[in-house]
Amino acid sequence: MNLLSPSAARIRSPELYDFTDPDGQPSYGANQTWYATEWQRRAGCGPTVFAHLVWYIARTREKYASLCPYAGNDTGGFLPLMEDAWRHITPGKQGVNKTAMFAAGAVSYGAERNVPLRPHVREIPAPVRRRPPLADIEQFITGFLTDDLPVAFLNLSNGLLTNLDSWHWVTLIAYETAGHTALMYDQSRSAVIDIGLWLRTTAFGGGFVAVVPSLELGQPNS
Repeated sequence: MNLLSPSAARIRSPELYDFTDPDGQPSYGANQTWYATEWQRRAGCGPTVFAHLVWYIARTREKYASLCPYAGNDTGGFLPLMEDAWRHITPGKQGVNKTAMFAAGAVSYGAERNVPLRPHVREIPAPVRRRPPLADIEQFITGFLTDDLPVAFLNLSNGLLTNLDSWHWVTLIAYETAGHTALMYDQSRSAVIDIGLWLRTTAFGGGFVAVVPSLELGQPNS
């Protein structure tokens, strides 16, 4: 779904996230409720988002196809990847509440697939005075989207955003600097969220993570 202007930075093949849910209905990406157990369905947003990232890399860069050895964009085809992601990014009692957990899992997963993965992180601390400026965050997000890499977003507190769950990971696939807004895929839905408003009003912060195969340059300052 294209909810931002044509000038927005975006991944080049968002149609790769045109999934089908268990009822045969359209789904924007996967949904953590596809997991088999109750705990996975409650806490599985982090590994689900990571599965989104490696799925996209595998589908758009043939030499990294081993990152996803499964076929299919429904529960039958994508759930095995979600389960593999869970083994490397395993939620604790508070879920996957740190970008470091996500980043370490990415490295572990890449090593298992013989594709070294380098996570790039922009941490958003809880204290307002320690937070990076919005322009820095936007440069991080748009840089990776322009490189055709989706970005994982950890939101520990949604602040004044009413269309974003707290303590939750989502996948960003487009960003419009003019409005400070991002297009996210989350729980089978597509929505635009105001990153500028989030940065000003979040109580606990969070962070952004992009995963880059180590053979690609990525962003040297991240």
